[in-house]
Amino acid sequence: MSQPTTCSKCNGSGVTGQVRYTVITKPDGSQEPVTETFTGPCSGCNGSGRTY
Repeated sequence: MSQPTTCSKCNGSGVTGQVRYTVITKPDGSQEPVTETFTGPCSGCNGSGRTY
């Protein structure tokens, strides 16, 4: 079995900056795009900071 290495996507921190794009519909029927930026578990290592 190979040894774990530091995840290159998060540099071992286990978290990455992520962006979510959505559209909300207002009561008058118009739509507005919404961008949310947040920190979440790294998709490369599932938050562990290590990959195999």
